[in-house]
Amino acid sequence: MLFSDAVFAIAITLLVLEIKVPEREAVGSAAALVAALGALTPKFFAFFLSFLVVGYYWFMHHRIFGYLRRCDDALVLINLGLLLCVAFLPFPVALFGSFRHYAPALVFYAAALAATGVVQSLLWLHATRGRRLVDPRLDGHTVRLVYFRALALPAVFAISIPLAFVNPTWAMVSWALVAPVLRIIRSRMQRSADAARAGSR
Repeated sequence: MLFSDAVFAIAITLLVLEIKVPEREAVGSAAALVAALGALTPKFFAFFLSFLVVGYYWFMHHRIFGYLRRCDDALVLINLGLLLCVAFLPFPVALFGSFRHYAPALVFYAAALAATGVVQSLLWLHATRGRRLVDPRLDGHTVRLVYFRALALPAVFAISIPLAFVNPTWAMVSWALVAPVLRIIRSRMQRSADAARAGSR
């Protein structure tokens, strides 16, 4: 777990290294500095968005491992695959920050984030299938909730990929769907759990 946390921490720190302070020689006045900072806006956007996404993946990783009671070789391999995806993320983030209006850069970025979430979902799927690595008493509602929450982000990013070829701006706007999708998942799963409890009385 400490190794995984270290990879997430390093990756999330590397995200900011692509944002370079304007060269002093190129900035001769306060107005020029403001203009130089304005030119960095796409990189700031890429950093803050990616920080939130990687932070969410880290949160889900902790949640998943909090439910584990055992470990096997397959889990370790899947976790290594997840960490590989996380460690790679600074590159697509830098590419997106520099070329966000070009479809190939946007697609590469969205695909990298989607792949990371899919691998994380596979981690949970492996751990909970037959309750092989979690407490056998873990309820189905929790299993489904964690699974769907793990899939929410990669699903939204995957949907944005074909949109990027039509209009890159539409693709970026579609990422705002993450918040309502997560709320809908939680709300529906909660209603399902309440109905199941009411039916068992």
